[in-house]
Amino acid sequence: MLSLIVSTLDEAAEHGEKRHDSKKDEHDPSEIFSRATLLVCPLSVLMNWEEQIKTHIAPDTLNCYVYHGNSRISNLIKLSKYDVIITTYALVASDFNRELKNNQNSVLRKLNYFRIVLDGESLPQTHGYF
Repeated sequence: MLSLIVSTLDEAAEHGEKRHDSKKDEHDPSEIFSRATLLVCPLSVLMNWEEQIKTHIAPDTLNCYVYHGNSRISNLIKLSKYDVIITTYALVASDFNRELKNNQNSVLRKLNYFRIVLDGESLPQTHGYF
């Protein structure tokens, strides 16, 4: 996955430069196009992803942000400039639940990501496949 992310940085940057002229789909909540790959994983492997990036990717190749904890960025412009945003299933669920209660889009749903990766390493499997 990391080699795919690195090999498509130019395409991701192009995606991040797009602008909404008008929403073609009224159900599309995203407000800003982002160059980012959103990587959603279980909390148990969050730091492993960060470590794998540091170990296997040359310094200054990927601009990575861990979207977790109380002091996470809420500024969409800043968040949209990262190449990789790592977060957890629990935080995504919490944000979306808060969104339903407050009737406004969560920070994560306001970005139109270049790619979304779901790390299902620790998720239950059914019939041997996911």
